[in-house]
Formats: sequence, structure tokens, C-alpha cells
Amino acid sequence: MLGPAMLQNGFSKLLAALFCLLAAVNYSIAAPHNRDLAVREEGRLSTRAGTPEVKWFHEKLKTSTLFREEETVFIDFRDGPKSYASGAFGGCIALIIATKQGAIAGHYTATKTGVEKAAEDFKKLYEDDDKKDLLEDATPHIYYMIQNPSEGDIHAEEVVKEHIEMLEDLTDNDVVHHDYMESVYAYVDEDLEEIQGWDRENILSGAVVIENEGGGDKDTKLSFVTQQLIRDSARPN
Repeated sequence: MLGPAMLQNGFSKLLAALFCLLAAVNYSIAAPHNRDLAVREEGRLSTRAGTPEVKWFHEKLKTSTLFREEETVFIDFRDGPKSYASGAFGGCIALIIATKQGAIAGHYTATKTGVEKAAEDFKKLYEDDDKKDLLEDATPHIYYMIQNPSEGDIHAEEVVKEHIEMLEDLTDNDVVHHDYMESVYAYVDEDLEEIQGWDRENILSGAVVIENEGGGDKDTKLSFVTQQLIRDSARPN
């Protein structure tokens, strides 16, 4: 049988060993977490001016009426100034038809479900007796992602084609094309290495803004976050 002194000594060694083991485990878990926090803190603490256009989009995405993913809206411009926006595009598609008096706009996933919802909603609104006069001879627009900016590949190209066909059949007008890129391409170089010091505070993703001063006789302004603007928004000072 072990004496009290030996038991106490053995127990102390066991506690010491457990303490060392727990410390090692905690360090291995905490180390990457702390690195992530350091990166995020660096982004929060750095003060970046951003370009006026980048600032403008950030402000509009805060102050405009937002329409979100898989949502379609009708906007009547006759009764006063309107500003609508949709952001956080990461592969999604925006469809817009607009005149001086009104607009239909939607933000959809690049899926068959998105195609079906857009077709159903746009047809219903465009052919509504109370709205069709406001949308007569409307110009259709589509906004989609370029999957690889260096190659110019359209993300979900077949889905994009279906949307275009729907808009042209509905309006009898050619669709105006606009595009954006995945934000990650703004802060990596040609070798896909992260660019040091890129602007974490101001970087934009795809977004659209629809504005009209109201009254039914003013031009509707459509603004799109472009590939170049995404690059500009991430550029180091």
C-alpha cells in the first residue's frame, strides 16, 4: 500500500500533467481564433476614406427601401421620390424593367426556382390592369455575376439566358446587360494570393439602386456596382 506522502506526490504530478495537457489543447484551439480576431480588429481599426462612389453605394444601401433575395417589387414613381436598393449579391441575379412612371425589380438566386418566380411575378405585375400603362415600352435590364473575371464566364449562364428570354418576350425590347464579380477577386492577385492591406471596411459586393425624383415625368436612374467599383472599394490606401 502507498503511504500518504507518496499518494499526495502522485496526485500532484497527475494534476500538473493534466494542467499541461489542457493548456496545450486550449492553445491549439485559441491560436487560430485569436489570429482571426486580430485580422478583424485590424479591419475595424483602420480608417479608410473610400471613393465617393463607394461611399454613395454604402449610404444608399442603408437609406433606401430594400428588396431582398427572392423578392419582387413594383415601384410607382408618380406619387413622389423613390429610392429602392438590393445588395449582397454573390451569384444572384437582378431583373429590372423601368419607365418614368414605374418599375418592376427583383433579386433572385441563380436557380430554376429563381427563374420560375421571376417569370410568374413579372408577368403578373406587367399585365396588371392598374400597372401596364405605367410600364408601356419599358426597358428591361439584367444584372448577373461574371464567374471568372479574367475569362469573362457568366455564372449560371443557362439561367441568365432564360431570364433574358422572359424579359424580351414580355416587353418586346432588347435587354440591357450589367455585371459584377465575386468580391474575393478584388483582394487577391493573379496568383490568388491575398493583397496586403485591402480595405475590409469599404469593400462592396454586387448591388443595384433604383431612383426616381417622382411625378411620373422624370427619368429613372439605375445604378449598378460594377466589377471595377468592387476593385476600387477594396483598394489599399
